[in-house]
Amino acid sequence: MVHRNVTVAAALDHTGRLFITEDPGSAGSTGQGDDIWVATPGDDPGQAGSVSRFASLTDCSAEPTGIYFDKSNGTLFVDIQHRGGDGQDKTLAVRRE
Repeated sequence: MVHRNVTVAAALDHTGRLFITEDPGSAGSTGQGDDIWVATPGDDPGQAGSVSRFASLTDCSAEPTGIYFDKSNGTLFVDIQHRGGDGQDKTLAVRRE
């Protein structure tokens, strides 16, 4: 079985970090949820200095479908959709302390 990571959405913060959601489409069979990654700016234009996992969805029936920052850059919003339309879709707010 081949697993492919599919970028669903991306958002850039004020410092140039790129937040990326992925939906590999295999969560149901692997038991591993989808992830949100962050790429930090590198020294060379167009290349990331580092890429690391920012968060994981532990509900394997959910997938991140949108990601964006508020104007103050203090809150990251993640839209979460459940496969099968069970009415449990949410928007999660992640706030900086």
